[in-house]
Amino acid sequence: MTEALGFTPLRHEGKLTGLAAYGEPVLADKIAAHFSVDDSGRVSSNFCDYPEMEKFIHAIVKGVSREDASASIQEALERTMLRSITRPLKRTKARHLGLAGGIFANVKLNRLLAEKLPIDEIFVFPAMGDEGMTAGGALCYLLQRDGLAHWLSQRRRLQDVYFGRDYTNRETHDLLR
Repeated sequence: MTEALGFTPLRHEGKLTGLAAYGEPVLADKIAAHFSVDDSGRVSSNFCDYPEMEKFIHAIVKGVSREDASASIQEALERTMLRSITRPLKRTKARHLGLAGGIFANVKLNRLLAEKLPIDEIFVFPAMGDEGMTAGGALCYLLQRDGLAHWLSQRRRLQDVYFGRDYTNRETHDLLR
């Protein structure tokens, strides 16, 4: 959708989120009809491949404003993700939700999930690109090695995402001189 509306893919998706507030989701049903959610919460589409989906998106946005197309993809995303995340939450009765990946840079989606899901807490891992894979791999290893009970007993609030010590302005100035 980002490309179909004339923006740069993997860079300007946030523009669609912003534009969605000014449009009507006139294409949402047509878009959402191509996506399904199984009992485990896994999302799949009936497109054979990415080029087929791309062709579909480019075709349906013809004659539709950027705002309406943005509102449509936002609505389809929200419906699909709400169904997807609801399924495992019902099964596990979890009250804390951790999310990762670029799709969760969508603040409007996250707000909807926080408001509509039966959860006490939502956490979006800040490294939303491939850089998050290393943290995920390490956490997966620790979970397998130590077990869930130990892992949960060691849980604490993440204060920031920076490593290393803090520098004062003077230290930074002296270092860069």
